[in-house]
Amino acid sequence: MLSVGRGPHLYRLGETNLLRSPTPTLSEAIVATLTYSSLFDYALDAAQLHRFLVGHRASREEIEDLLPNCVHIARYMRENVCYITLRGREELFEQRLVADTVSAEHWSRCLYYGGFLRAYPSIRMALVTGSLAAGNSRIGADADLMCLVDDRRLWSTWLVIRWLTRLSGGFSEPEFCLNYIVGPQKRQFPPSIYIAWELAKAVPLFGGQHYFDILFQNRWVYDYLPNAEDLVSRDLNVEPVRDRRGQIAEWSARLLDTRIGGVVELVEELREKWVIKRKYGNSFAQKKAETEIKYHKISRNVALLTRYSEELKRVGLSHLGLWYDVNESIKSLQSQLSQGLK
Repeated sequence: MLSVGRGPHLYRLGETNLLRSPTPTLSEAIVATLTYSSLFDYALDAAQLHRFLVGHRASREEIEDLLPNCVHIARYMRENVCYITLRGREELFEQRLVADTVSAEHWSRCLYYGGFLRAYPSIRMALVTGSLAAGNSRIGADADLMCLVDDRRLWSTWLVIRWLTRLSGGFSEPEFCLNYIVGPQKRQFPPSIYIAWELAKAVPLFGGQHYFDILFQNRWVYDYLPNAEDLVSRDLNVEPVRDRRGQIAEWSARLLDTRIGGVVELVEELREKWVIKRKYGNSFAQKKAETEIKYHKISRNVALLTRYSEELKRVGLSHLGLWYDVNESIKSLQSQLSQGLK
């Protein structure tokens, strides 16, 4: 189901390169990649290690030939699948096997929820991101989604979806979290290894062409993850659901397209901005330039990148340009917090 294919081939590493010199050798790139995935308590399989290899373009065969000679890694074979993590984190192998089972269960429900979202014409794209996109779901975890929504109905669409989910009895686990909703004009993101990884591993439930457009407008992603260009998730192209929830969704979508929807949009925008400012202060990002809603703590991203910087230093990779780049990303995010961006 989560197949990958060749991307839009609109960019090649070397047109621009955000990563500073020196760039990692293949063995250093393997360790840097596993260091990052270990922050999420996640062992990669060989295909994922190849796809998300940091800062170095290499074939899967080249990577697998080098693995036996990497002293910093541990491997585990199960049913012809090779799982890989850093030495000393072997407990992640068992966690990975559990995550594979849970993720498969969550995906079946996520496809249904994607059909529910597709009933709204104002939602042009829905991407699965976060742990579910990586296959790292845990029991009790939520599922993160990024949606591309018509600017005219950005806030009201989010409101209606949220309440219809509750009023219809909710959805069984996982809980779905629309933590990033962008308008059509907001498609460029600030470069960082965190955002590169999130965009590269995303899986389109529908609206795959918009996803390719986002990757094109954020071509720097392939500076961080050059192999990911040839391994883009295929559009699952889910169909709208036709049950009671789907009928309610279609009815509410038509209502949002009227003048009533315009009033709801204005009121909800003002209400949400007031709630976010009062409840979360400088910890959350708000809608910016009328094209973005982001319910995701900037401070959490700072903490994650800080841990990555410390771990790169611990494994002896602080001489790489990647280490300096990570620290620049931390400074940029801290600057946003100091400026009051939420």
